[in-house]
Amino acid sequence: MPSSSPWWENPPFVASALERRYRRRSRHHDYQRSNRRYMITISASPMLPPLSQVLGSVSQGAEVKLSPIGECFLEALKDWLDYYKAYISLDNQVIMPDHVHFCFSTNAPLKTAFSTMMSVLMGKATMRLRTLLVTRREWYDKLMETSMMRLRKYDEQEWRKVMASGPVPVPIEAVKFFSRGFTDSIALTEKRWKDAKRYVTDNPRRLLFKRMFPEYLRHRWQITVGEKTFIAVGNVMLLKNPHKEVVRYSSKYTREQLLANCRNWEECIRDGGVLVSPFINPNENAARKNAVENGGLVIKICDNGFPEKFSPGREDFDMISEKRLLLITDRPYTMGKKEIRRETALELNKLAVLLAETDFLAPDAARIRRL
Repeated sequence: MPSSSPWWENPPFVASALERRYRRRSRHHDYQRSNRRYMITISASPMLPPLSQVLGSVSQGAEVKLSPIGECFLEALKDWLDYYKAYISLDNQVIMPDHVHFCFSTNAPLKTAFSTMMSVLMGKATMRLRTLLVTRREWYDKLMETSMMRLRKYDEQEWRKVMASGPVPVPIEAVKFFSRGFTDSIALTEKRWKDAKRYVTDNPRRLLFKRMFPEYLRHRWQITVGEKTFIAVGNVMLLKNPHKEVVRYSSKYTREQLLANCRNWEECIRDGGVLVSPFINPNENAARKNAVENGGLVIKICDNGFPEKFSPGREDFDMISEKRLLLITDRPYTMGKKEIRRETALELNKLAVLLAETDFLAPDAARIRRL
């Protein structure tokens, strides 16, 4: 029996977003204690127009210009921080077009449940948004326009039905600022905390890069060599570099052998060649670091696949943005961090040899296609 509810009560694009809602809180972490540090990510409702514009360039820096809706969140965040000022302090924040990030630390044991505090913030943002929609009609019209565009994208049949009878206005009291849920990244070490704050600060620049070079981060590559199939992210043209050196360390190497290998790796960097390795051993990682610092090219064999929304770390991101890195794996993605055993390391080293020895310039040596 078809539903008689208006389209906005259960829009298909919101349902789609809920299928990817953020994970629940950690079961092994005490959120109430003091001296805790978090990076919070909350996704805006798909019905909303952009919260901001990201301007500038990758090389000269990015600038975030808030829309009135983005300013609603900023004011709500200030209210929230003032309300809980005895317990938390903000370190940095960024308001992106469709989500927000902010880092804060706890100064005292929390008297309120962590999720409740987030709900208070989300509620404050929603109340300010509804006030904006009442006082500035043009933003309500933009919300309706955005909703109709999303409806058409996710369910064109329903969109045609709605447009045939005339769109039913969304009651302002039904509008919410955020999608359901949020994610918290817990910074248990000083390094994790610095990385989190740097990620938030760098988020606008990363978005600009994704817009300018979508093929390097949005697109996956499938590479087939013989019976082996790989998935890769980054500059796939590195496979066609004629000078590829495998970086591999063995405890059986003499000092002279290790020094000779190091000279070969340095010469490869100088010559514009590519270092290929899983870079597991500290000596292998030292060669990778040398390449990173000296403009070298790297193909890194990963011990895990790539999740649907893959986002490389800062160093890898910069390398990919400079077209100097290819991340490649023959494994499916699995959650959780696993210790790399000797057998796994040997398998990854064999893959490095296969990729280095394959002549990707030869017509029938391999197949490369974009997914």
